[in-house]
Amino acid sequence: MVSAAHLSYRDVEDLLVERGVEVDHVTVYRWVQLFTRCWPRYALAGAVAALLGASIAIRVDTSVRYVAASVDPLGAINEQLVVTDGEMRAALWLNEHTSLDDVVATNVHCRPVRNTPHCDARAFWVTGLSGRRAVVESWGYTDATLAAHGQDGYRYPQQPAPDPALFALNERVFTTPTPADLDRLRDAYGVRWLLADTHAGTVSPDLARLAPVRYTAGPVTIHELR
Repeated sequence: MVSAAHLSYRDVEDLLVERGVEVDHVTVYRWVQLFTRCWPRYALAGAVAALLGASIAIRVDTSVRYVAASVDPLGAINEQLVVTDGEMRAALWLNEHTSLDDVVATNVHCRPVRNTPHCDARAFWVTGLSGRRAVVESWGYTDATLAAHGQDGYRYPQQPAPDPALFALNERVFTTPTPADLDRLRDAYGVRWLLADTHAGTVSPDLARLAPVRYTAGPVTIHELR
């Protein structure tokens, strides 16, 4: 049985500390106030996702246009870590049009978003903004990567994915999809939706043939597994 309870700002502080983000509950409160002005329906979820990714939503012409990294919520924007308007809209589409228990697969893992070897695997905006679980998103705060800090000269968020076989399956679905891999992702891991972002890496045109397109925004296409 799953039960739900309201979270206090101190609860959120504890959740973030458990994941390696040291932040005071007053800072969480400040971020929620900022998100409430920009994005009333997703204030707390957006603030938590942003803090995990060291990001902030920026309001432009009365709408949230992107999420950008910044240590200070009111500080300068690092353009390399921008989450675009299209990426944000795609994640919100999942929030509005899918079931709470649905699982998503995505090729977004890194910040900056382009997937490269030993990238900073702390991009949490897909799950943070969609409110859905991902079979593989980012692993920078997992126990395995934290324990591997310094291995081969790389910091913990730059360590490889803890489950190489699952990660390889996830990536193949976007780059070289086959019916067998899509079936396995759906049947073994419960994946119902694919969020494919061309900013993160190459997405095969065959994917649209094998999994119907349900939504497109900017660099992101959302496919359904049936």
